[in-house]
Amino acid sequence: MNPYLTNLSKERVVTAVLLAAVAAAYIPTTNHVKSFPRPKEVEEINVAVSPAIQIVLSGGDRFLAANLAVFRATIVPIKDLNSVYYPTLAKIQEDASLLNPAQEDNYYIAQGILPWIDEHPTAIRILHRASEARPFDFMPPYFLGFDYMYFESRFEESGRHYKLAADRVSGKNRDALLNNAAKFMEKGDNPANAIQFLDGLIKSTRNKNLQQFLRARIVRLQRLIILRDATAKYTEKYQRPPTQLNDLVESGMLPFIPVDPLGTGYTLDENGVPQIIFHIRRFPKL
Repeated sequence: MNPYLTNLSKERVVTAVLLAAVAAAYIPTTNHVKSFPRPKEVEEINVAVSPAIQIVLSGGDRFLAANLAVFRATIVPIKDLNSVYYPTLAKIQEDASLLNPAQEDNYYIAQGILPWIDEHPTAIRILHRASEARPFDFMPPYFLGFDYMYFESRFEESGRHYKLAADRVSGKNRDALLNNAAKFMEKGDNPANAIQFLDGLIKSTRNKNLQQFLRARIVRLQRLIILRDATAKYTEKYQRPPTQLNDLVESGMLPFIPVDPLGTGYTLDENGVPQIIFHIRRFPKL
Protein backbone atom coordinates (compact mmCIF):
# COMPACT_ATOMS: atom_id res chain seq x y z
CA MET A 1 0.00 0.00 0.00
CA ASN A 2 1.16 3.48 -0.73
CA PRO A 3 2.75 4.91 2.46
CA TYR A 4 1.35 8.36 1.64
CA LEU A 5 -2.21 7.05 1.54
CA THR A 6 -1.63 5.14 4.77
CA ASN A 7 -0.43 8.28 6.57
CA LEU A 8 -3.38 10.28 5.15
CA SER A 9 -5.84 7.72 6.41
CA LYS A 10 -4.26 7.84 9.87
CA GLU A 11 -4.49 11.65 9.90
CA ARG A 12 -8.15 11.48 8.95
CA VAL A 13 -8.85 9.02 11.72
CA VAL A 14 -7.03 11.20 14.26
CA THR A 15 -8.88 14.28 13.04
CA ALA A 16 -12.22 12.51 13.26
CA VAL A 17 -11.45 11.33 16.78
CA LEU A 18 -10.42 14.83 17.87
CA LEU A 19 -13.58 16.36 16.36
CA ALA A 20 -15.70 13.79 18.11
CA ALA A 21 -13.93 14.54 21.39
CA VAL A 22 -14.44 18.30 20.94
CA ALA A 23 -18.13 17.80 20.13
CA ALA A 24 -18.55 15.53 23.12
CA ALA A 25 -17.04 18.19 25.38
CA TYR A 26 -18.72 21.16 23.68
CA ILE A 27 -22.33 20.06 24.00
CA PRO A 28 -22.43 19.47 27.79
CA THR A 29 -20.19 22.50 28.38
CA THR A 30 -22.53 24.70 26.38
CA ASN A 31 -25.55 23.40 28.23
CA HIS A 32 -23.77 24.03 31.50
CA VAL A 33 -22.91 27.61 30.55
CA LYS A 34 -26.51 28.24 29.46
CA SER A 35 -27.61 27.38 32.98
CA PHE A 36 -25.64 30.34 34.37
CA PRO A 37 -27.55 33.64 34.81
CA ARG A 38 -26.56 35.89 31.94
CA PRO A 39 -25.97 39.60 32.52
CA LYS A 40 -28.57 41.80 30.89
CA GLU A 41 -27.74 44.37 28.31
CA VAL A 42 -27.78 47.04 30.99
CA GLU A 43 -24.03 46.53 31.16
CA GLU A 44 -23.92 48.43 27.89
CA ILE A 45 -25.38 51.55 29.52
CA ASN A 46 -23.33 51.83 32.72
CA VAL A 47 -20.67 54.18 31.31
CA ALA A 48 -21.05 57.50 29.49
CA VAL A 49 -18.18 58.21 27.10
CA SER A 50 -17.22 61.87 26.74
CA PRO A 51 -18.39 63.62 23.54
CA ALA A 52 -14.79 64.34 22.50
CA ILE A 53 -13.89 60.66 22.63
CA GLN A 54 -17.10 59.77 20.80
CA ILE A 55 -16.11 62.11 17.97
CA VAL A 56 -12.66 60.52 17.73
CA LEU A 57 -14.17 57.02 17.68
CA SER A 58 -16.54 58.16 14.92
CA GLY A 59 -13.72 59.36 12.69
CA GLY A 60 -14.29 63.03 13.48
CA ASP A 61 -17.97 62.94 12.47
CA ARG A 62 -19.98 64.44 15.33
CA PHE A 63 -23.29 63.66 13.63
CA LEU A 64 -22.36 59.99 13.40
CA ALA A 65 -21.25 60.12 17.03
CA ALA A 66 -24.63 61.58 18.01
CA ASN A 67 -26.48 58.89 16.08
CA LEU A 68 -24.45 56.15 17.74
CA ALA A 69 -25.12 57.64 21.17
CA VAL A 70 -28.85 57.74 20.48
CA PHE A 71 -28.75 54.13 19.28
CA ARG A 72 -26.92 53.18 22.44
CA ALA A 73 -29.61 54.86 24.54
CA THR A 74 -32.32 52.82 22.82
CA ILE A 75 -30.85 49.30 22.92
CA VAL A 76 -31.87 48.61 26.51
CA PRO A 77 -35.58 48.53 27.38
CA ILE A 78 -36.23 50.89 30.28
CA LYS A 79 -38.00 48.09 32.16
CA ASP A 80 -34.70 46.14 32.21
CA LEU A 81 -32.58 49.08 33.28
CA ASN A 82 -31.54 49.27 36.92
CA SER A 83 -32.42 52.65 38.41
CA VAL A 84 -28.76 53.24 39.33
CA TYR A 85 -28.11 53.60 35.59
CA TYR A 86 -30.77 56.28 35.01
CA PRO A 87 -28.28 59.17 35.38
CA THR A 88 -25.96 57.43 32.91
CA LEU A 89 -28.76 57.08 30.38
CA ALA A 90 -29.58 60.77 30.85
CA LYS A 91 -25.90 61.70 30.37
CA ILE A 92 -25.68 59.68 27.16
CA GLN A 93 -28.70 61.47 25.72
CA GLU A 94 -27.51 64.88 26.84
CA ASP A 95 -24.12 64.25 25.23
CA ALA A 96 -25.94 63.29 22.03
CA SER A 97 -27.76 66.63 22.13
CA LEU A 98 -24.43 68.42 22.50
CA LEU A 99 -23.05 66.56 19.50
CA ASN A 100 -26.13 67.23 17.39
CA PRO A 101 -28.86 69.30 19.07
CA ALA A 102 -31.11 68.90 16.01
CA GLN A 103 -31.19 65.09 16.30
CA GLU A 104 -34.93 64.41 16.22
CA ASP A 105 -34.93 60.89 17.64
CA ASN A 106 -32.89 62.02 20.61
CA TYR A 107 -35.30 64.67 21.86
CA TYR A 108 -38.31 62.40 21.26
CA ILE A 109 -36.74 59.56 23.24
CA ALA A 110 -35.55 61.94 25.94
CA GLN A 111 -39.06 63.30 26.42
CA GLY A 112 -40.59 59.85 26.36
CA ILE A 113 -38.29 58.44 29.05
CA LEU A 114 -36.21 60.86 31.08
CA PRO A 115 -38.91 62.97 32.80
CA TRP A 116 -40.61 59.82 34.05
CA ILE A 117 -37.45 58.47 35.72
CA ASP A 118 -36.74 61.69 37.67
CA GLU A 119 -34.38 63.05 35.00
CA HIS A 120 -36.62 65.86 33.78
CA PRO A 121 -33.93 68.60 34.16
CA THR A 122 -31.84 66.76 31.57
CA ALA A 123 -34.85 66.36 29.29
CA ILE A 124 -35.51 70.10 29.55
CA ARG A 125 -31.92 70.93 28.58
CA ILE A 126 -32.11 68.58 25.60
CA LEU A 127 -35.42 70.12 24.50
CA HIS A 128 -34.05 73.66 24.77
CA ARG A 129 -31.18 72.74 22.44
CA ALA A 130 -33.58 71.05 20.03
CA SER A 131 -35.94 74.02 20.09
CA GLU A 132 -33.12 76.39 19.11
CA ALA A 133 -31.64 74.03 16.51
CA ARG A 134 -35.03 73.24 14.93
CA PRO A 135 -36.87 76.59 14.63
CA PHE A 136 -39.36 74.99 12.22
CA ASP A 137 -40.38 72.27 14.69
CA PHE A 138 -43.16 73.00 17.21
CA MET A 139 -42.67 69.78 19.21
CA PRO A 140 -39.63 70.77 21.35
CA PRO A 141 -41.28 73.93 22.76
CA TYR A 142 -44.52 71.99 23.11
CA PHE A 143 -42.76 69.37 25.24
CA LEU A 144 -41.03 72.13 27.19
CA GLY A 145 -44.40 73.71 27.93
CA PHE A 146 -45.63 70.44 29.36
CA ASP A 147 -42.48 69.70 31.35
CA TYR A 148 -42.30 73.14 32.95
CA MET A 149 -45.95 72.86 33.94
CA TYR A 150 -46.08 69.23 35.05
CA PHE A 151 -42.68 68.57 36.61
CA GLU A 152 -41.57 72.00 37.84
CA SER A 153 -44.80 74.00 38.31
CA ARG A 154 -43.16 76.90 36.46
CA PHE A 155 -46.37 77.99 34.81
CA GLU A 156 -45.16 81.22 33.22
CA GLU A 157 -42.31 79.33 31.52
CA SER A 158 -44.88 76.79 30.41
CA GLY A 159 -47.09 79.47 28.91
CA ARG A 160 -44.23 81.10 27.04
CA HIS A 161 -43.16 77.82 25.47
CA TYR A 162 -46.68 76.90 24.44
CA LYS A 163 -46.85 80.31 22.76
CA LEU A 164 -43.56 79.59 20.99
CA ALA A 165 -44.94 76.24 19.81
CA ALA A 166 -48.10 78.00 18.58
CA ASP A 167 -46.02 80.42 16.53
CA ARG A 168 -44.60 77.44 14.59
CA VAL A 169 -47.95 76.02 13.45
CA SER A 170 -51.21 77.30 11.99
CA GLY A 171 -54.94 76.65 12.06
CA LYS A 172 -56.64 74.74 14.86
CA ASN A 173 -53.34 73.46 16.24
CA ARG A 174 -52.18 77.03 16.74
CA ASP A 175 -55.41 77.98 18.52
CA ALA A 176 -55.18 74.95 20.82
CA LEU A 177 -51.60 75.82 21.75
CA LEU A 178 -52.51 79.45 22.36
CA ASN A 179 -55.26 78.29 24.68
CA ASN A 180 -52.76 76.17 26.61
CA ALA A 181 -50.38 79.12 26.76
CA ALA A 182 -53.13 81.24 28.28
CA LYS A 183 -54.20 78.56 30.74
CA PHE A 184 -50.77 78.01 32.22
CA MET A 185 -49.66 81.62 32.11
CA GLU A 186 -52.65 82.63 34.27
CA LYS A 187 -51.56 80.03 36.82
CA GLY A 188 -48.30 81.92 37.36
CA ASP A 189 -47.43 84.15 40.29
CA ASN A 190 -48.03 87.47 38.53
CA PRO A 191 -51.62 88.00 37.30
CA ALA A 192 -50.75 91.43 35.88
CA ASN A 193 -48.06 89.90 33.64
CA ALA A 194 -50.48 87.17 32.64
CA ILE A 195 -53.11 89.75 31.64
CA GLN A 196 -50.57 91.51 29.44
CA PHE A 197 -49.57 88.17 27.92
CA LEU A 198 -53.19 87.21 27.23
CA ASP A 199 -53.85 90.58 25.64
CA GLY A 200 -51.00 89.82 23.24
CA LEU A 201 -52.51 86.41 22.48
CA ILE A 202 -55.83 88.04 21.60
CA LYS A 203 -54.08 90.21 19.05
CA SER A 204 -52.20 87.23 17.60
CA THR A 205 -55.28 85.20 16.57
CA ARG A 206 -58.25 85.82 14.29
CA ASN A 207 -60.33 83.12 15.93
CA LYS A 208 -63.28 85.01 17.43
CA ASN A 209 -64.23 82.21 19.79
CA LEU A 210 -60.68 81.99 21.11
CA GLN A 211 -60.53 85.76 21.50
CA GLN A 212 -63.73 85.67 23.56
CA PHE A 213 -62.36 82.86 25.69
CA LEU A 214 -59.10 84.74 26.29
CA ARG A 215 -61.03 87.84 27.32
CA ALA A 216 -62.88 85.72 29.87
CA ARG A 217 -59.51 84.58 31.20
CA ILE A 218 -58.46 88.21 31.53
CA VAL A 219 -61.61 88.99 33.55
CA ARG A 220 -60.86 85.96 35.73
CA LEU A 221 -57.36 87.32 36.40
CA GLN A 222 -58.64 90.82 37.09
CA ARG A 223 -60.97 89.38 39.72
CA LEU A 224 -58.13 87.34 41.16
CA ILE A 225 -56.21 90.61 41.63
CA ILE A 226 -59.24 92.04 43.47
CA LEU A 227 -59.21 89.03 45.79
CA ARG A 228 -55.48 89.32 46.43
CA ASP A 229 -55.68 93.04 47.15
CA ALA A 230 -58.48 92.40 49.65
CA THR A 231 -56.46 89.58 51.21
CA ALA A 232 -53.47 91.87 51.65
CA LYS A 233 -55.65 94.41 53.46
CA TYR A 234 -57.18 91.69 55.61
CA THR A 235 -53.75 90.33 56.55
CA GLU A 236 -52.48 93.80 57.40
CA LYS A 237 -55.51 94.51 59.62
CA TYR A 238 -55.71 91.17 61.45
CA GLN A 239 -52.03 90.18 61.29
CA ARG A 240 -52.95 86.85 59.76
CA PRO A 241 -54.23 85.71 56.36
CA PRO A 242 -57.86 84.67 55.93
CA THR A 243 -58.73 81.00 56.40
CA GLN A 244 -61.49 81.10 53.80
CA LEU A 245 -62.62 83.52 51.12
CA ASN A 246 -65.79 84.39 53.01
CA ASP A 247 -63.58 86.01 55.66
CA LEU A 248 -63.04 88.82 53.17
CA VAL A 249 -66.78 89.46 52.99
CA GLU A 250 -67.45 89.07 56.71
CA SER A 251 -64.63 91.51 57.51
CA GLY A 252 -66.01 94.10 55.08
CA MET A 253 -63.02 93.91 52.75
CA LEU A 254 -65.29 92.90 49.87
CA PRO A 255 -69.06 93.19 49.32
CA PHE A 256 -69.07 89.71 47.76
CA ILE A 257 -66.70 87.09 46.35
CA PRO A 258 -66.15 87.75 42.63
CA VAL A 259 -67.48 85.07 40.29
CA ASP A 260 -65.07 83.25 38.01
CA PRO A 261 -66.44 83.81 34.46
CA LEU A 262 -65.18 80.38 33.47
CA GLY A 263 -66.89 78.66 36.35
CA THR A 264 -63.87 77.01 37.95
CA GLY A 265 -63.71 79.34 40.93
CA TYR A 266 -61.12 80.61 43.38
CA THR A 267 -59.57 79.17 46.51
CA LEU A 268 -56.91 79.96 49.12
CA ASP A 269 -53.58 78.19 49.04
CA GLU A 270 -51.75 76.96 52.15
CA ASN A 271 -50.45 80.49 52.75
CA GLY A 272 -53.87 82.10 52.50
CA VAL A 273 -53.22 83.60 49.05
CA PRO A 274 -56.14 83.48 46.57
CA GLN A 275 -55.57 81.24 43.56
CA ILE A 276 -57.60 80.08 40.59
CA ILE A 277 -58.71 76.49 41.12
CA PHE A 278 -56.50 74.50 38.83
CA HIS A 279 -56.26 70.73 38.45
CA ILE A 280 -53.29 68.85 37.05
CA ARG A 281 -53.71 65.18 36.30
CA ARG A 282 -50.76 63.20 37.60
CA PHE A 283 -49.39 60.28 35.65
CA PRO A 284 -47.47 57.29 37.09
CA LYS A 285 -43.72 57.11 36.71
CA LEU A 286 -42.08 54.43 34.60
